[in-house]
Amino acid sequence: MELRHGVPQGSVLRPLLFLLFINDRPLNIQVTKLVLFADDTNLLITGKDERFLQHTVTKVMNDVETWFKENSLVINTGKTIAMSFHSKQMGLPSRLKVTFKNWEIAYKSQLRFLGFYITENLKWDAHIHALSPKLCKASLRHGTIFWGGSSESKPIFKLQKRVI
Repeated sequence: MELRHGVPQGSVLRPLLFLLFINDRPLNIQVTKLVLFADDTNLLITGKDERFLQHTVTKVMNDVETWFKENSLVINTGKTIAMSFHSKQMGLPSRLKVTFKNWEIAYKSQLRFLGFYITENLKWDAHIHALSPKLCKASLRHGTIFWGGSSESKPIFKLQKRVI
């Protein structure tokens, strides 16, 4: 298969060359804060007025579309989502129309970002809920290693469960 753009999959230099290739994103996509991690791009757009936000979102997405086209890149629409953050005082956020190449991007109320579960109301509930079973398993494994199956370990095990 002939390769016209990019580098071959599995190439040793692929990650470094890709990062160099996309390094100009912050220069070409303005009016927003970009959070870049490897090949993931997160756009943070803030504002207090809904009309201003909608105008800004539309402009930024047009800039993103132009940049992708100029660099012969394709966005993974299956992994692309929109989210509106809000505090308890602000109430529920409005769901702005976010499009990319006439495709409307779906909204989610929760997402996983760099190992953290983030919710639109900026609470830790979802992250704690996802993390608790993992911590319990680790604690139980730890207890089995140190206390074994001894009957004298029951009080310690009960205390450990109370802490969790």
